[in-house]
Amino acid sequence: MGKVTKISWATSSHNFWYGCQKVSPECAYCYAERWAKRTGRDFANVTRVKDFTAPLRWPEPKVIFTCSLSDFFVKEADAWREEAWEVIRKAYWHTWLILSKRWSRVIPEADIPWVKEKTAPWPHVVLGASAGNQRMLDWQLPLMHRVPAARYFLSAEPLLGPIDLSKWMDACAYGHRPERAKVDCVIVGGESGGPEYRRLVRPHECAAALRRDCLFDGHKWEPKPTALQWVRSIRDQCADAGVTFHLKQWGGPKPDSGGAMLDGREWRQFPGK
Repeated sequence: MGKVTKISWATSSHNFWYGCQKVSPECAYCYAERWAKRTGRDFANVTRVKDFTAPLRWPEPKVIFTCSLSDFFVKEADAWREEAWEVIRKAYWHTWLILSKRWSRVIPEADIPWVKEKTAPWPHVVLGASAGNQRMLDWQLPLMHRVPAARYFLSAEPLLGPIDLSKWMDACAYGHRPERAKVDCVIVGGESGGPEYRRLVRPHECAAALRRDCLFDGHKWEPKPTALQWVRSIRDQCADAGVTFHLKQWGGPKPDSGGAMLDGREWRQFPGK
């Protein structure tokens, strides 16, 4: 057994701690902060979980989103991170996706066990940078790439503008497989719960008088033309470079508003595969 997640690019999630602080434009309408409010928690207070080692008891291999309700490199968890790494080391049959906005805090020689130990990157750990616009991408990816890893991914969620990935699609040698793009997977998602101007979707009136088969009242949600251009561009850049592309959701008032269809299909490949 394992904690099942609704996040489409993982099969499970595990939080070593809860809580975080906002550090970038993508954080403005944080889903984890809304979760904390619903459950009566103080999101600014980073708290260690009780069942710290739960994944060691999950016998079936999982693709785990690590610290989905925090950030793995948040400062307040510095005292617990070495223990978290040890759980990850021991639970080698899982694939651990470690996504962060705080790569500027990471000193590889001090914070990454395989760098400290001068061994090969752990093959079951995939490192990810979170960046929803070009400025954040150009800042975060070079910092992440200071850490040698078996695989890397980019999460552009919420996507806040067009992104040019050209410099990150050039082949380079790292990990155990040379001559690959500098990211192995790009995840795209829209804003959920934030104001309409930040969303990739727009409401579309459902005229019941003109469509008797209309299945919903009021509005449906569809991608904006500009958003379609942004997402298609990212998909095409990934296709040209042989990089996995994952459209998680278009977003809107709710996470599933607008669905996840692009040009007649869903794009749902895992970053850990």
